[in-house]
Amino acid sequence: HHEIVFDLEDSKISELAAKYKQDRGEIALGYESFARAMSESSKRFEFMSFDYGELNARSDFSIRVYQEHQTFPLFDEALNRSVAFGKSDITYDVNFTHVKEAYEAQGIVCAQYATQLVALVEMGILDLMAMLKEHAGDEIYAQELEKVKILITPSLMGERFKMIRFIKE
Repeated sequence: HHEIVFDLEDSKISELAAKYKQDRGEIALGYESFARAMSESSKRFEFMSFDYGELNARSDFSIRVYQEHQTFPLFDEALNRSVAFGKSDITYDVNFTHVKEAYEAQGIVCAQYATQLVALVEMGILDLMAMLKEHAGDEIYAQELEKVKILITPSLMGERFKMIRFIKE
């Protein structure tokens, strides 16, 4: 009936909660199996991911639903879960330490963890914008600059999103 009920004891979730000192919030299952599958799939690779999150687990619920261009905490009374179910995106803040440890357990090196702002600037987004301005004209440059601002402005996505990069050699 689209109600949220916590009625299942799971030893794996309890183990992860204790390991990351988490008494509430989201605990992802699958990082270990994903890292293992990646490790077994190739002798060498570089893998990078961008997402909401921090190096430590949050001490609250971050899970939220994107419905009709609005964001609602999953437990928000304004969210009609019966309408949202199967038609909305759901996300939560990633505990990047959990991700990092899952990859390191497979012998994969964490090469970098940074804010999205730092990562994109180091990857040359500003140089790309300068090239665009030179070759595409002012109108296209202005349009694309607005998109880049959203990605790197600290108060928008620049600090809120993090990047983590792994290398297997």
